[in-house]
Amino acid sequence: MRSALKKINIVGAGPAGTYFALLMHNANPDTEITIWESYPPEESHGWGIVLTQGVHDVLKKCDVETHETIKALSQTWRDLTIFHKGTRLSLHGFPYISMSRINLIRALREACLSRGISIHFEARVDDIHSLLDCDLLVGADGANSSVRDTFAEDFQPVRDVRNNRYIWLGTPQVFDAFTMMFRKREDRVFAAEAYQFSPEASTFIAQCTDSTWKDSGLEDMTTEETCRFVAETFAEELDGAPVVANHSSAWRHFPIISNQTWATGKVLLLGDALHTAHFSTGSGTRLALEDAIAAARAMSAAASVADGLTEFANKRKPAVDRFQATALNSLIWYENIESVIDLDTIPFAYSAMTRSKAVDLRVLRIQDPEFARRYTEWRDQQADE
Repeated sequence: MRSALKKINIVGAGPAGTYFALLMHNANPDTEITIWESYPPEESHGWGIVLTQGVHDVLKKCDVETHETIKALSQTWRDLTIFHKGTRLSLHGFPYISMSRINLIRALREACLSRGISIHFEARVDDIHSLLDCDLLVGADGANSSVRDTFAEDFQPVRDVRNNRYIWLGTPQVFDAFTMMFRKREDRVFAAEAYQFSPEASTFIAQCTDSTWKDSGLEDMTTEETCRFVAETFAEELDGAPVVANHSSAWRHFPIISNQTWATGKVLLLGDALHTAHFSTGSGTRLALEDAIAAARAMSAAASVADGLTEFANKRKPAVDRFQATALNSLIWYENIESVIDLDTIPFAYSAMTRSKAVDLRVLRIQDPEFARRYTEWRDQQADE
């Protein structure tokens, strides 16, 4: 495969595109790799990202130097907190690793540049066909992928825009655990998730149904007014701290993106360009990095580009399908939050923890035996009544 891939063009310098470039360079140092990125070097969407320890272990095996850089920039925790009806409930045995998204992207970009991979910033590609002078064209350009749309007839993308509204914010409040918050405001339900991504800041993602968003007047609020509204709604959980926006903070509907075909011609899709998974499962960046790893392995080992693309699709798609199904279960639970919000805190927490169907009582007994005991006791009491 070394001789088959003499030139690779990549659109998008996010986690998927840059990590794929790094791994392909490691396997094929003589390959010419060029990345086009529409944003300036220091501009990035989002606040923090979450990875599991398992992903970190895989990153270490793939590229030790980059892994050490990422590890040094990371925060770790093992607890999960649920705020519901004014009660704080802590669960244990849920290890996560988080970091600033821009720090992750900066580390990956600097690693690419240090190894001779070219990155063109502020380079919007209006004609994707102009980049076909290569052996492999990679679309790692996000959910609104120009590469995917250019070859839509081949990939046959499916886009399912969901009902709930969400907004990605930040806060100087440092949360000591992955925190899930649920509040009623004038009988309207609001949910939020927060986690620390640096020593002085946390990600704060608020969401609600579309009808709640409209009925609360959020549709007509400025960004500053929205931040005040969210901070007031979750004032207790935030301990009075504000929430802040950046250039990309806006109320959005989440799009579930999939593609019926994964292997076509000499074009490869990675990350959100290929698939999306709802943020409530914390798997977006994980999936992007795992895509890059799987694709690099497939493309480096195959006898031809076509064989590599087919191998990537065959090996990777079943895992992604499972992740998307899990994320959809979680999303649907949030869309129907009003049906469970009035439960007592213990059964509500159990519903929240098992919403994706990836966690059940058996898993909870292993991770947090005390919570599992409390839930089982509550369940048995209900059966006796």
